[in-house]
Amino acid sequence: MSTIVKELDLEQSTVSHQLSLLKKHQLVSVERDGKRILYSLRDPHILTIVEMAYNHGSHVLKHQGHHYPSNQLL
Repeated sequence: MSTIVKELDLEQSTVSHQLSLLKKHQLVSVERDGKRILYSLRDPHILTIVEMAYNHGSHVLKHQGHHYPSNQLL
């Protein structure tokens, strides 16, 4: 967790809470290695989904929205 706290510049309590939610919803698995607790994604597809959402958000924020005909279903 300390790596995440440093990388994201967040409070430890915030990271701990979010990791606990991810664990509760079975999105991460948890292993102990001595004093360290290791978190890993239970399904590698989760990372793909997060990356796609991030890239889409970045695309939209740069005002490069999508131009679909109004009658086209996605």
